[in-house]
Amino acid sequence: GIYERAYALMGFEEFMTNLTLKPNAVHDVLDKITDYKVAYAQKVVEMGFKVAHHGDDLGTQGNTLLSKSMFREFVLPRFKRAWQPYNDAGIPIILHSCGCINDFLPDLIDIGLRGLEPVQPCMDLAYLKREFGKDLMFWGGIATQDVLPFGTPEQVKEMARKTIRILGKGGGHIIAPSQEIMNDVPIENVKALVETIVEERKNALG
Repeated sequence: GIYERAYALMGFEEFMTNLTLKPNAVHDVLDKITDYKVAYAQKVVEMGFKVAHHGDDLGTQGNTLLSKSMFREFVLPRFKRAWQPYNDAGIPIILHSCGCINDFLPDLIDIGLRGLEPVQPCMDLAYLKREFGKDLMFWGGIATQDVLPFGTPEQVKEMARKTIRILGKGGGHIIAPSQEIMNDVPIENVKALVETIVEERKNALG
């Protein structure tokens, strides 16, 4: 991504403090990374890809890592520039971002966002579907931090059914884990998840 690459180069603490102490230095680093991302996007379009993907983790479990004003100053204009080749070519854009980024979604939709992954339950799935379902495809939703590793198979089935019926109502949902399925997840729960997905798909198709 752009924001993540910048703090990887500068160091997370230095990047965060320099947003206030040395904003010009942060702008310079972000601009250089964005130049690369624009060239990358142009190559993606040239190669004939049908969907674009951008990754930048902008959220925590409870909120965004940056204030809305800082996001709009430092990150949003770079995303817009990096995504322009995709928008010009009519290619839908999917964003990978962990965490709760509800506050950023209206701005991101305005600059071309059409898909969000991995949708995590901390974002409030019903709210997401209600507020942004007309604009976004949701990819994910299955809770991997609590129910999948620690619940019973029946709890997994209930959670999966609820997730599918909330995010999938009227279409626009790719059912998937909200993060990787780790080795602490019992195989019985993986089986329960897959069985529920198959059942719900059959029900949806009649």
